[in-house]
Amino acid sequence: DPRIIIYNDQYVVSSTDLEKRFPVITIWDLNYNFVKLVDYSKSDYYGSLYFPNQMEKNWCPFEHLGRLYVHTDTCPIWRVLEVELDTGKMRKEVEINSSVLFQDEAALYLRCSTSWKVYDDMHYICGLHTKSKRRLAPSFYSVLVLIDRTTLLPVQITDVLCFEPKQHHRIQFLSGLEVEPWHIVLAYGLSDCEVVLRRVPKRKLKFNLI
Repeated sequence: DPRIIIYNDQYVVSSTDLEKRFPVITIWDLNYNFVKLVDYSKSDYYGSLYFPNQMEKNWCPFEHLGRLYVHTDTCPIWRVLEVELDTGKMRKEVEINSSVLFQDEAALYLRCSTSWKVYDDMHYICGLHTKSKRRLAPSFYSVLVLIDRTTLLPVQITDVLCFEPKQHHRIQFLSGLEVEPWHIVLAYGLSDCEVVLRRVPKRKLKFNLI
């Protein structure tokens, strides 16, 4: 599940190494030539030298104030870390219990989907996803979230997005977004076999206060 951004005129790709069961960064130049691989610091993430035997994935890098950050967790902890790209060292910028942030219990099971993009002067925007256990609902569903550019905390959230209402896809997975002056462009997958790009007017997005 790679997440890709352009940072300092290079492609920064965050993906999970299946053998290490932990995300890594690969850096490529703009001509798609491999530059280097950087391991995220496990000890900086876990805060100790004890590493649980669990798979970490869906880490989403983004640029903030000219520096590289990564959104690693939404539930049960909203966690954002600054990353030193040369070494993989990380510093925790935000770490707060998600139950303090989200009033809707269903939101407490959200996970990272897309890297953050500047939405307006006050907010970033990103996509989040979660699994649904309801039989007739998509196996994955997504929401969009506005994030305060000062605190790096979520402040507004959409209702569940249904990308293809006239078709039944058990997997509707939001994988990327881009922001234009009057629109956002969403990239999403359908049933793990089709990729779709859709341009949505900002005026049609309905955000609710968290």
